[in-house]
Amino acid sequence: MNRITVGIVSNNRRLRVAYRLLLEQEGTSNITILWDTLLSEDVKTCQTQYGQPDILLVDYEGAHNQSPFGLEDLKLIFPESSFLLICDDCEKSRDRERGVTLRQFLVSKYCSVQTLLSAISKAVLMVMLSKKQLRTGIAYLLFLCFLFTSCVDLSESRDNGQEGATGTPTEQQGQAGNSAAQNDESTTDVSVNPSEFEGTYEATLPCEDCESIHQTIVINNDQTFRMRSEYLGKNEKLEDNGRYKLIENASIIHLRGTDTDLKLQIGEDKLFQLDKDDEIIEGKDAHRYVYTKKE
Repeated sequence: MNRITVGIVSNNRRLRVAYRLLLEQEGTSNITILWDTLLSEDVKTCQTQYGQPDILLVDYEGAHNQSPFGLEDLKLIFPESSFLLICDDCEKSRDRERGVTLRQFLVSKYCSVQTLLSAISKAVLMVMLSKKQLRTGIAYLLFLCFLFTSCVDLSESRDNGQEGATGTPTEQQGQAGNSAAQNDESTTDVSVNPSEFEGTYEATLPCEDCESIHQTIVINNDQTFRMRSEYLGKNEKLEDNGRYKLIENASIIHLRGTDTDLKLQIGEDKLFQLDKDDEIIEGKDAHRYVYTKKE
């Protein structure tokens, strides 16, 4: 698996230490902290000595208000990095449009640990997908121009969202409403080779009235899919098929069939099921909503 590198920039030493400890203790083993530093000329030294990180965590208020060394300077020094900007209040930020050019997430400084890790995980997944496509000679997706510009509300606990992550995948996605899903989707014009993620994926999902659901999804290279659900303990099997499209700059695959309305985050030989809010499912059963590609 590819190594994901991270740099941390803030004039607040406690903030730098907090995020370094968070990533080192709670992050996955393939995440490496290259450095943390003040927002100053020291950044150039770090870039020269250690290179460009895949993800740059930046104290947004400090960088935005500082002169003469600020966000635009960081953009010039790290043109290939994705920015995860830590804000005091991202909803009140008047410069959200800046995210289009900085390829940024906007997250609150007062978020829960679980949700911050979820935001970081999304950025990591985008980097992993981009690296995989580079190895096969495919362009950087739209990720190098634009990551996400939506502001994530991190003030609430994710416990409630996890409680709703039960039942069949169709039921979970249907709660969002078809019309809302159509309005919120962001499609992409990026040319993505389906061979990068086509194949057979399997997961064993929780079930309320049976032992579990063994789910198999076959992604074809002609924008079609097949799904088979086996309800263990009930001797019941269901099949469905339909078409899919890539949304959110080719980071999410959306399956639509007769009885299926399911969104999955694309990872390294994995598909991560999303909840009704298009977030990766969290909680004690989160690992069961990860589809693994068969060899």
